[in-house]
Parts: sequence; C-alpha cells; structure tokens
Amino acid sequence: MPSSSRPRPAVLCILDGWGHRPDPRYNAILDARTPNYDRLIATCPQGLIDASETFVGLPKGQMGNSEVGHMNLGAGRVAVPDLPMSAFFSASMLSGMIWLGSGRTRWLTAAAASLGFAMLAKGLVPLVLAIPFAWSARAKWKDLLRWQPVAAFLAVAAPWYVLCYLKNGAPFIRTLFWEHHFGRYLSAELLHGQPFWFFVPVLFVASRS
Repeated sequence: MPSSSRPRPAVLCILDGWGHRPDPRYNAILDARTPNYDRLIATCPQGLIDASETFVGLPKGQMGNSEVGHMNLGAGRVAVPDLPMSAFFSASMLSGMIWLGSGRTRWLTAAAASLGFAMLAKGLVPLVLAIPFAWSARAKWKDLLRWQPVAAFLAVAAPWYVLCYLKNGAPFIRTLFWEHHFGRYLSAELLHGQPFWFFVPVLFVASRS
C-alpha cells in the first residue's frame, strides 16, 4: 500500500491532573514550559469536555477524578460510578460499628437500611463486602437477625427487585444475579478475561494487606 494512501494514526492522550483554565494566576500548566503540548494545541484539532459533576455521573459540585474519566471514556456515555454504593456502604459500616460499641438497636437498624440502599446501587457486592463485619459481630448473630434490622433492610432493598422481577421475569434474575455477579468471572464477555481461579490469590492478598 502506498504510504500516501495509508490512514494517519489517531492518538488519544489522557492527561491525568491536567486541566484548562485561561486565568494565569496560580496556574502551573500555563507557567510551565510545555513545547510539545503547545505544538499539538496549535496544529491539531482540539476541543474541551466537561469532566466533573453531572457530566460524568457525579453529584453537582463533585470534582472529577481518574476513575470516572476513564469509565466515561470507555463507556462512551455518562456512566454512574460506585459513589452511591460507597457512600451507603460506608454509612452502614459506621452505624454497625457504633452498634457494636453501644449495643443500641437503632444503630443496627440504620446499618441495615443503609446496606439496603447500597444493595440497590450495586446488587450483591455490598453484601459480600459486609462479610468481614458480620464475622466480627458473630457473637451477636441473634441480634443481626432481629426483626428491626431485617425489616429495615427488606423495606429498602426488596421493592425494586420484586417489581423488576414481576415486570421482566426470569431474565432479570439471570442477567443481574448470574451474568453480572458470577458469570462475568467465568468468561471474557464483560471484560473479565482472567480464569476464575485468578481472583482467589487476589482476594487472599487483599485480605492480608
């Protein structure tokens, strides 16, 4: 193929921590000597995108970060990150630790409700992450199964799952619980190309660190 007819390469450069602000005050990028960047800006097509707040699935006023940037670029659309799950799961664990120290049932109920919201955001993932807490509270396992925390958890998490099942039937269970929670580790369809046993040493190392 003649060199003149070959398509020119296109390069996507992701510059973490690099932003655009015309104001030169306290602007390290404008103060720095950046000949290559300046040349690219002067000679190549360019544009600006919003990389924070609701533009990348974050709450209003929340600055962007590397994770949400890469997630949105890979998805090609606004992708909601795990911030809701992280927030509710953290609230659940904090309430649970307060309950362990005080023995007050209302804190356990609050932990269960927060865990229900976390499950709405990320399926079974927060339940798995809560296993270490349940293990640490194993001496009070009867309290964990009291009607107050169980009712709070089910009141928050159950309605959405029940309604989705009633509307979609068995495909809802198969897609959400099997494919997205278990099947993804057995195939490369959802970008998990490693064999299933790959995650065993990963989890072991994580538990020891």
